[in-house]
Amino acid sequence: YANCRVEKIEWQGKRATGVVGSFLAPGTQQATGRTARVEARVVVVSGGAINSPVILLRSGLEQGPVGRKTWLHPVVAMGAFYDQRIEGFYGAPQSVASHHFAHRNEGAGFFIEAAPVHPMLSSIAMPGFGALLRSNMAMLPHVCATIALMIDGFHPEENGGTVTVRDGGGPKLDYPFTERMYECFRAAMKAVARIHMANGAREIVSFHSEPVRIVNEKDLARLDAAPLGPNRLAVFTAHQMGGCRMGADASRSVVNPQLRHHVVENLFVIDGSVFPTSLGVNPMESIYAVASWASDHVRAAAG
Repeated sequence: YANCRVEKIEWQGKRATGVVGSFLAPGTQQATGRTARVEARVVVVSGGAINSPVILLRSGLEQGPVGRKTWLHPVVAMGAFYDQRIEGFYGAPQSVASHHFAHRNEGAGFFIEAAPVHPMLSSIAMPGFGALLRSNMAMLPHVCATIALMIDGFHPEENGGTVTVRDGGGPKLDYPFTERMYECFRAAMKAVARIHMANGAREIVSFHSEPVRIVNEKDLARLDAAPLGPNRLAVFTAHQMGGCRMGADASRSVVNPQLRHHVVENLFVIDGSVFPTSLGVNPMESIYAVASWASDHVRAAAG
């Protein structure tokens, strides 16, 4: 059904019996009070790493680490101003990437990507308000933005984030920042700044609430002194993974290696939430592959 939000999965014993949803008003997405119930031989949850755990939790399926070990590939960015026009809002939006820093002995690894600078995205991401933001946006044709994505989930002390259910039934994500992450952020910003300096940028700016401005190697030390934390440095995510991790041990995972729920036999979770860690690459193709592979198990379960 269109404009219908899944509220819960109905189940009894080891079998899911159906799915209950509520209809939302088009445009406002407000509940209309109308509901629907779908009976099913097999239920597949594909809500992603944020919503799949919430659907299970709202359904009373709290077995295993539901919602825990959620990974985000936390992203920091640097913007660079060039004398020549870059016009990064044209052409392929992410044309260059590097995994040179993916494996670092001294801290968490990260990978680097060229970022799109579409006007709407840039106006949201750029630091500052009012005259500062207006001035930065006026220079957009001369701006090149580069992002660095931390590879989270590969250190024994990393717990990632936790997805829970808010009082109103929606998702809540808690993802604490740690000193290990801060070290990675600083190293990543320095690496990106060096790329732009080598490429001839006139000025490189960080995405702190009070931007750090860099024109030479000596200025990189300012990144060490710049404050980090919520509302101090813009940290983004486009890759949500984990929260319904797959595994053979039911105490440490939500679904088995065939993506079948450990308790409810005709329930599958098929999306990025099943990854035990982050991937260190854009997870899109991996999710495609997992979904294609898992479809055989769903067909077999459906008879």
